[in-house]
Amino acid sequence: MRELAEETGLTAGIGDAHLLTVLHDDRADVRRLSAVVRISAWAGRLGLPEPHRFRRWEWHDLHALSALGVLFAPTAHALEAVWPGVLRGLLPVHSYPHASTPPVVGGEPAEAVRMRQEMAERVIAGGWAPSDAVEDALRTVPRHRFTPESPLRTAYDDDLAIVTSRDAAPPKPPTVPSRCCAPPPNPYWSRAASPA
Repeated sequence: MRELAEETGLTAGIGDAHLLTVLHDDRADVRRLSAVVRISAWAGRLGLPEPHRFRRWEWHDLHALSALGVLFAPTAHALEAVWPGVLRGLLPVHSYPHASTPPVVGGEPAEAVRMRQEMAERVIAGGWAPSDAVEDALRTVPRHRFTPESPLRTAYDDDLAIVTSRDAAPPKPPTVPSRCCAPPPNPYWSRAASPA
């Protein structure tokens, strides 16, 4: 609770702090222990009481976290402890989950849920979902997690394909001579057309 107040200016009661796990990692002879604590209620106004340690606070959509680039390893592992699967490719870390059941943490913006349901209904109503399994996938797969660099409205546009990867550069079209449409001069044509 002391760290929360020192680093953010916010206050919370001990009953609102839920220990999720303790993480232990070794990187380049640096051993770190990180306690991942979820605060379910707080008071105060977010500030920057330690400007010599932090420049600013930033808020990001959950689906866009993987597009931010490399995150500080303990921060990335803490996010992974709260929302498993949100960040891929993390180096292994030892996690010691706490025995108590933490409060439920929402994993998606409400807007993503709404857009996914609307997209699913449009596709199903249009007759483009050939089976119950496809209908279920349309209603449940969080498409925005696979396209973190795209806005939510793009991820759930039922009339738009999103390119998520490219294997190689597309082949170049064949070069066409600029005089492709004009026939080459034909000496016989010109003689035949000229008066004798």
